[in-house]
Amino acid sequence: FIRFIKLSIYEDSFILWYLYYLPELFSPLIFLYVCKATAPQKRKPSKSNIVLFLITAAFLVLVLTNNIHNFVFVFKGSDVSEWHRNYDYGAGYFAVTAWMSFLIVYGFILLFKRAKSAKSSKIIMVPLIALAILALYIIGYCLGMEIARESELCFIASSFILILWELCLNTG
Repeated sequence: FIRFIKLSIYEDSFILWYLYYLPELFSPLIFLYVCKATAPQKRKPSKSNIVLFLITAAFLVLVLTNNIHNFVFVFKGSDVSEWHRNYDYGAGYFAVTAWMSFLIVYGFILLFKRAKSAKSSKIIMVPLIALAILALYIIGYCLGMEIARESELCFIASSFILILWELCLNTG
């Protein structure tokens, strides 16, 4: 829905495009929180959870303020109606992507450590294959591969995370 509005309202829809990164950034964080919650721990939120939240929030602020610094997206040309097609990624984009990847990989490391007690270690390969496919997709997207760039990154990444959760739940 946000993508539809973002592409329908050209001049003032930057903020809608940037808000697209709210679920993009916080889905991996929630995933990691769920993975951490699978271990016996205290009920009190850990300091590491607070730090992870603050870093993720800082990355969201970086994206939301991109019009000030162009650190995440660098816009080319002055034709405002083509802004969604006429941009490059800045260093901030790759930092945001690296952070999201870190959260996802860290979450899966926690899950796989706990899965060692599974009946068969071969069963862990199913979620690992799905994770590898997601990683290849994101790399292809960042490198500008047409098949990946024409897709909806947020939808595909979030869907893969849900599929990976389900695979992890089903494989132990």
